Parts: sequence; structure tokens; C-alpha cells
Amino acid sequence: MATLSRAEFGRRLQLVRASIWYEALAGDGYAGLLRGFAAQPPPPLPAMPGLSRSRLGAWICTDPAVAERILGDERFGVRRADGGKPHLQVLPLDETFLGAEPSAQRRIAELLGPELGAVRADTVRRHADALLAGCGDEFELVGDVAEPLAVRVLAELFGLDGIAGELPALATALDALRTPPALADALALARASRALRDTLAATADGDLLAGRVLATVLVLATVPTLLGNAVRSPAHAGDPASVVDGALHAHPPVRLLCRVAHTAADIAGTTVAAGEEVVVPVAAGRRAVGLLRAEPRWRMVEPLVRLLATTGLAALRARYPTARTQPPRWHPRSPVTARMAWLGVTG
Repeated sequence: MATLSRAEFGRRLQLVRASIWYEALAGDGYAGLLRGFAAQPPPPLPAMPGLSRSRLGAWICTDPAVAERILGDERFGVRRADGGKPHLQVLPLDETFLGAEPSAQRRIAELLGPELGAVRADTVRRHADALLAGCGDEFELVGDVAEPLAVRVLAELFGLDGIAGELPALATALDALRTPPALADALALARASRALRDTLAATADGDLLAGRVLATVLVLATVPTLLGNAVRSPAHAGDPASVVDGALHAHPPVRLLCRVAHTAADIAGTTVAAGEEVVVPVAAGRRAVGLLRAEPRWRMVEPLVRLLATTGLAALRARYPTARTQPPRWHPRSPVTARMAWLGVTG
């Protein structure tokens, strides 16, 4: 990215987006998902047995049983066998460590799990209460509470106060792997990724550095929307932990999981050649969280993600016991995380 001018980089993003639009207009379901949405997240891709092929080049697996086998198959990785990024990945984002292979993710999770598990509910509640104290009878949940809550907890945990203002840009990282962000968002993401890695590298290296970067990116990409979906849930008055669990299943915080074949593999009667990519959509329902847990990096952050959303919901309900929400607005280029952009709350 550093070797391209701003104009050249923007042109490349536009060309990739144009190819996605072209295939979406031709009826390709996966391209339609990557293109984005204007009013609300699109419906999931229809379930089909085995694998189907997108005109963009990816194999799509909406068969839950086959998906589970692929996600656990050592013949598939996150990157190509030679270590290069998948051919269909839009931005490299090496600084985020999102390209770590499952074996590395397991090592990282084992190392960082105790650190993330040490975050206390009363610490999260302190930050949530402070943010809510600044809200009036009407406020916007995502920008006023949910996103700052994630930023404050991470800044305190990892010593990121000096770059706290740049952290929200990292929420676009998972989506930027699959579909081109707007140029301004792509540049902000690149700056924030470098700032995060450079800041954390002052106190950690190796797997510890990778884990802290990954945790920061994944929490920022998922917690604000999860909290928003919990607050607007019809069951929001129930036990906060149960409400958040329901929101996780009804609105999976990561909707696309991707693998690249390291060697040719026969999957449900279809040969996937080495270097080809398989995309597993995570649909709402009882299998959603189980599919996500096939990713060691998700298992690593899930307890912290749940803690932030559950504690944030409990704090909001304590201050606004009769809170009502307005229809949410969504970020349009968010096929992976279906990120919420705005949620009005009236106390």
C-alpha cells in the first residue's frame, strides 16, 4: 500500500468494487453480499448441499455439516500454502495478524486467554456507568456508549490511551479483507493498524504482540454491534447474559469465515484446487456460535466480547429501565460483521 499514491490506491479499490458490482448485478449471491446494503443486512445465502461456485472465484459452503468439516480440516488454512494472502482478499492488513493460521491462533489464544480473562466486570461497569452518565433522555448508543466502552476497556487493558482516538477505525478490518472500503476508511484503517502494532510492540513481541493486536481488532469489530442488537432485542428486559447469548445466535458478529486449500481436497464430491478459497457464511440460528468457535481467535475473545456486551446492557437497563430504541442504521460495506452505525435510544 505504501508504494501507491492515494489516487492509485483509490483507483484499485474502485476497480475491485466495480467487479463485485458487476457480478452482483448478474445475479451472483456472494457478490451481492460483498457489495453491501443500504437499509439493513441482507438475508443469508440460501442453504445448498455441498459446495457452489461464485463467479468471483470462491467456493461457497452453506451446508452446515460440510462447513464444520472444512473449518476443522488441516488441509485448509487462512492464507495460501506459500504464506501469501488469498487471491480474493482485498487488503493485506498484515499488521492486524488476521492472517494467522489456526495453529498459530491456538498458540496465541493459549497465551493471551488468561490476560483477557482477568478483565473484571466491575471494571467494565465503571466505564459503562461513566459513559451513560453523560447521556440525556435521548442518545445514540453506538457512538455515545458501545464503541467508547470497547475503546476504554481495551485502552486500560493494553495501555492504548495515546492512540484511543484512532482505535475505532480498526472496526472495519474484518470487512476490508472481503470488500473494498471507501478510500478514507481504508487509509484510516492502515494508520490505525500501524499505530496499534507500534504501540503494543513497545511492551510485547511474538505471539503476545499478535494476540493483543488480534484481540483489539476483534473486540472493536464486534462488541458495539452486539451490544446494539442486545439492547434492541425483544427480550432485552430478560437476564442480560441470556439476552446477549440470544443476540449472538440471532445476529452472528462474524458472518463469513474463509479458508484456502493448501493442497487439492475433495469436499462433498467437489475438488477444491490448491490455492482456491472456500467461504462459509455463518447464518443466524443454533449453529452460529458453534461455527464461530471453529476459529481459535474467536474462542479467545468470546468471553471478553460477552462480558462487555452483558455488562453494558446491565448498566443501560439500570439507568434507563424503560429504554426504547429507534430503527437502527447500518454501515453499508460490512458483509462480514454487519456493523451497526446508529441506534437511537430514548430513556
